[in-house]
Amino acid sequence: MGKWIASDECLDRPIDQLIPIFHAFLDTSSSTTIQPLSGKVWAFLLPSALGTLSNDRSGLNERRQAQSLLTDFFLTCYPEPSTYLKILALELPKLHTFTPQLFAFGSWLARTFGSKTKAISESLVHRGIQLCIDDLAEGVDRPDIEMSLVALSK
Repeated sequence: MGKWIASDECLDRPIDQLIPIFHAFLDTSSSTTIQPLSGKVWAFLLPSALGTLSNDRSGLNERRQAQSLLTDFFLTCYPEPSTYLKILALELPKLHTFTPQLFAFGSWLARTFGSKTKAISESLVHRGIQLCIDDLAEGVDRPDIEMSLVALSK
């Protein structure tokens, strides 16, 4: 399965089809199994899964699957997630929408990896506060995002 997952045939599929495939792959793999896939596969998958996680037009189930995939990925690459955290930090400013699942994932990253996620946490807090300000101006209450922001800011 590892060879197919690294192939262009696999990576050319839509991300909503890839998320469950990669999630199953991580579920059945050890960290020694995923290392040969690092390079282009993870550099492609992480931003794509992050995009699904942050997209308010993605279905709730898709966002939860993306969140679970990203969580499992970071647990698998633990204790040295630095390269992948840098990829996420570079991708966050490119996002245009934010969801409670994205903030929950950011909060989990901060609890799990502490100071290694400072740039990610700061970016999410900054963008999340702006989102809350915009929502308040429109009379929209978002307690789910507000709770995640409180957790991220600690």
